[in-house]
Amino acid sequence: MLRPLSTIGEILEADHLGLDRPSFRQIFDHRHLSVAIGPGQLWHEDIDPATFPRDNARDALAFARKASGADSVDAWACHCWVFSPLSFLELLLKLSRARQFGFVISQFASTEPGSSEFFVCLRRDHESDPDVLLKTQENAIHHVRGIALERQRRAKLMAST
Repeated sequence: MLRPLSTIGEILEADHLGLDRPSFRQIFDHRHLSVAIGPGQLWHEDIDPATFPRDNARDALAFARKASGADSVDAWACHCWVFSPLSFLELLLKLSRARQFGFVISQFASTEPGSSEFFVCLRRDHESDPDVLLKTQENAIHHVRGIALERQRRAKLMAST
């Protein structure tokens, strides 16, 4: 994956625009900047994703124009957001502090060695005081961030042996 990590600005823009499907930019970036690399390769091989084949800009542009049409269903086969476990937690923290996120992390499982996914369970908090809710959100995020950092440290140790 050659795509940059998603930003809070992109998330807030999608919400502001009321997007309910991938944007033209997301379709284009997915098509032009994604490469087929298995998670095992990322964990066990020294590879450069930039050397893998991918759609050139012209082909990606043609696809994005077609897929972003009002009656197209092709646009749904696109990853809109790019996160690492830590970047996701940072975005949740920023969204919480902007009072744009009404959930609290209830469970978190960082990426396991050899895989490419992490898992998060969220719960809606019914706290009516926004300052108390923010403190609860921050505590949960900081707690699971510590777990994710420890997982990352152990994964690096395993990879070096």
